This record gives sequence, structure tokens and C-alpha cells, in this order.
Amino acid sequence: MDAGEFRRQITAAYRILNERLGLVRTVSSLHSLKVDSAFNEVALIPESTYQQIYLTALSRSYYNLLLSDYSLLQFSWSAEDAWRLAYLPNPWLAGVPEAEERVREWEALEGLGRYDDTEIGLLLSELPYYGSIPPLRFEYAVSQYKELAHPAAHLHIGRHTDNRWPVAKALGPISFALIIVKMYYGEPWAKHSLYYEGAAPCIDAELISALEGSRRIHAFSDTEARSLHLNAR
Repeated sequence: MDAGEFRRQITAAYRILNERLGLVRTVSSLHSLKVDSAFNEVALIPESTYQQIYLTALSRSYYNLLLSDYSLLQFSWSAEDAWRLAYLPNPWLAGVPEAEERVREWEALEGLGRYDDTEIGLLLSELPYYGSIPPLRFEYAVSQYKELAHPAAHLHIGRHTDNRWPVAKALGPISFALIIVKMYYGEPWAKHSLYYEGAAPCIDAELISALEGSRRIHAFSDTEARSLHLNAR
């Protein structure tokens, strides 16, 4: 995938998540994120907590899209055969409906002048730390491929660095974003899926189309195909 297509997919993902699903709170960038050394200094240290990683990304606006629950989507392109897609869930809100409802009530009161930004921030900081949804990261790097030991395309689920779930397709910003929404934002997804008695056009059909448009990984051996991996025809 070249840089232009990667940027086009970021814009398309934003439009779907914002205009159709109503999940976007803020846009920081519709271009590939550049390397942020300050973020990497925190994110790449094993001793860092996820709270530190998330808050560093949030405070530095190191994300493309800030979602309605203050979770982050990051899209970074390095080369035609190397890119990174990441979902950093808000560990206090994401996947916890009661906490999300409480924040919506606070924001409504903020709109009425009952709270200011500082007071909202203080209230958020006092919420229990749930960590209900793990961070997810898709990485594609042909140069790092080693059969069975380091798949060219893989998912990291959670923060353990060696858990690489092999993927047989090069996911892009659109397919990755839609997978995240389908798995973790079920209510808005269901409203737009014919498979959940939602309305047309069907969002599940759009995900399938995005996956069909993702090219298969050439650096994926027959041995790997016989082992555990994530595949889509």
C-alpha cells in the first residue's frame, strides 16, 4: 500500500466512524502519524504502565482519531510494505457502560456551565481503573519476517511483546477500524448491520469488502498456513 492509499483509507475510516456511526469525538490528523520520540520513550519501556502509555498519547495528541469514549486510533505508514495500526482503549471508560453513562452526564452538566474542563478532568481521574479492553496493534513489516518466529503481518493483543498473532492479510486503516468497532462498539455497529436487524447499507458488508480489498501476505509460508493464524479469503 502506498502513502496515498494509506491516507485515503484514514479519511474513509474517519467518515464511516464519524458520519455513520457517530463515534468520533476529535480528529487530530488524517495523515500518517510521524514518529513521536517522546511517546516512544514511554511506550517502548517494559516498565511503563498502560496508564502512562495511554495518557502520554492523549496529552501529546498522538493519535488520528479520538473516539467518543476517549479511546485512540493511531495509523502510521513507513513504506509500501511496512505500517502500524493501533487501538488504545481508554482504561477507565472503554467497555464499561456505567462509566461511559456517568461521563455523558458530566459532559451534559459541563454544557450547562455546572462543570469546567478542570473539574471534568478531576472527575475522570477518580473513576476506577478497569482496563476492560486490551490495547491492540497490527504491524506489517516484510523486512522483519522470519518463518513461524516473526510473521510479516501480525496482531499484538495486550502489551506482551512476543504475542504475535499471524495474519494472512495486510489490514489497512479501514478494515482495522471496522474490526475494532465491530468487536468493541456493538450498539452503534448493530444499528447499521442487517445481520443485527439494523438498517441498510450494511456495515458488515463494508467490512467484508474492505477485507476482500486487502491483499494477501506474500511472505506467508505453507507451514504457517497449516499452523494457527488469522485468515480471510
